[in-house]
Amino acid sequence: LSFSTPMDQAATESAYESLDLPASDVSFFWNNEGTVLEIESSNFLEYAKGNLTVAAKQYTFSLSASAQDTSGNSLAPFSSSFSTLRAISNECFGIADLEGQVFANGTVEPNGSVIEVGDYAHNVGVRGLFSFDLSTCLPPDAQPVSEAVFNAYKFSAEGNPDDLGFMTLEHLNYGDSLSADDYTTPALENLGIFDSTSVPDRTWISSVVTPSVQDDIANLATRGNRSQFRLSFASETDNNNDFDIVNFYATDPVMRSDFAPFLQVYYLTP
Repeated sequence: LSFSTPMDQAATESAYESLDLPASDVSFFWNNEGTVLEIESSNFLEYAKGNLTVAAKQYTFSLSASAQDTSGNSLAPFSSSFSTLRAISNECFGIADLEGQVFANGTVEPNGSVIEVGDYAHNVGVRGLFSFDLSTCLPPDAQPVSEAVFNAYKFSAEGNPDDLGFMTLEHLNYGDSLSADDYTTPALENLGIFDSTSVPDRTWISSVVTPSVQDDIANLATRGNRSQFRLSFASETDNNNDFDIVNFYATDPVMRSDFAPFLQVYYLTP
């Protein structure tokens, strides 16, 4: 707080009132001239937490007429409020046309109800591609994302996919189309093991992908406001001529929409 004349510091501090930041929880600091008062909370201020509809947390404080300057002149009663940022949790859903499965033989199947990962009969490997539209969940004034989590619903497995080793999640940038090349598009980052036989069918599987999403946000213009990922096994095929597949639900507006893959993002915004 800035004053036009030097203040009686003790009287001004005694005039401070707040239900949100009581005097017992703040400290007062003055400049040498007694014209600037800094009020510092001894506790961290709170962020309102929730989705985009949550109201920001507001703090109000006041100085009563008992505040006065060094000449004994009383200050007119004063009140002020401010709000902290909101801690938002929001979901980025998939772009159906840019997700699907790509096979080692060059076959591409976008915009389906299922994303398959593993190998088909005749020993043809298949990998799952996922694309999320960041503009649907991050407003322009959002602060840096503090956490991001990739989520996909595993609803079934066929054959013995564990024979292919562990399934891994990779961060990709394959652009505005799904093509045969995306089977081997170099990964921006390998995010480690995503699935194993220890995870039962009909289960949500999650993986923290915060650095990947932060990198995509830093490159929004060149990556088209998207975050893209790939699921694949360590081995392309086990050469047994049988299906060894894990099935995930895809972004489908008609079927199983409650089980569509999504990114859960956490960020601060006014």
